[in-house]
Amino acid sequence: MGLVCNEIFSKIMMTSTHSETFKQTLAQASAQWARPLSDEQLELMCRHYEAVVETNRAFNLTRITGPVESAIRHYVDSLVLLRWAGDRVSKNMTCLDIGTGAGFPAIPLAIAAPNWQLTAIDSTGKKIDFVSRIADALGLDNLHAEHARSEHWACDDQFNIVAARAVSSAANCIIKSAQHVKRGGVLVLFKSAAIEKSELTEAASAANQHRLKLAETYTYTLTCENEDLERILLVYKRK
Repeated sequence: MGLVCNEIFSKIMMTSTHSETFKQTLAQASAQWARPLSDEQLELMCRHYEAVVETNRAFNLTRITGPVESAIRHYVDSLVLLRWAGDRVSKNMTCLDIGTGAGFPAIPLAIAAPNWQLTAIDSTGKKIDFVSRIADALGLDNLHAEHARSEHWACDDQFNIVAARAVSSAANCIIKSAQHVKRGGVLVLFKSAAIEKSELTEAASAANQHRLKLAETYTYTLTCENEDLERILLVYKRK
């Protein structure tokens, strides 16, 4: 994965129009559904987005690469966690991103919440190598990336927040991730608001077995190219 390093930014074929569209969309939507971003934060997220698009030419990181769709479906959706977190954004929190893929939600969170210490894991080596190298290139000292599966990951630390976005069923996420939630911490699952009742029932059973309880649901609607995306955060708290 030599492509993904500081030099990648000199190889990007992105048009300025795409980059500006991405930043404008992200600035407007994040102010509405997450938190306002500084020009520096917007620029860093745009550089990550450009690197995702360029690296996608070599191997598949994501099927979503359009500037508007990426800004909404990847970045703003990731940043909604900060709106839910409220005043905890300014505190020194630890957060684990399970199944980070191209770096969602870890990289947007590391940029927008510099007080947080982020750890991102993924079972695909090429993806975690991408995240690690981009984090270094962007100067994100608060983000550590590691090649691992959550259920087999031997980590001495537990986390205030464990986040799983677009990974698996709710019950499966709970089973594989519960051990990483510290006492008083939470497991946050990003799901479609149209989640089936049967999935919620299975999740409730798995949560009970792993000393977690559904403490809160946070619903939100993102609008992307005239389509309303009904989303929900399922927040399970350690008993």
